[in-house]
Amino acid sequence: MRECAEEVLRGDFTIRAEVKILIEEEALRLRLGERSELAEWRYRTAIEEANEAFRSKDYHRVVRILVQHESRLTPAERLKLEYAKRKSDKGSTGTA
Repeated sequence: MRECAEEVLRGDFTIRAEVKILIEEEALRLRLGERSELAEWRYRTAIEEANEAFRSKDYHRVVRILVQHESRLTPAERLKLEYAKRKSDKGSTGTA
């Protein structure tokens, strides 16, 4: 904006379209960043819920939660998912 102040002060507003594009690009970049942060928050929250369910041996819930994020799971989380799948297939109801 500072670079084009001289043109604007002279009454040349042709730069306006370029500035509008730059502002829209920046707004899009910020929205994408917010989406990414939200996705990360949802993932971390789901992992916490899955860990809690795992500790309480609610394997059906563990599977339900982790499968939604299967592509992002760490190797340890994948092992936990596989273990929970085996346990839930055996008819475990989540009780001790």
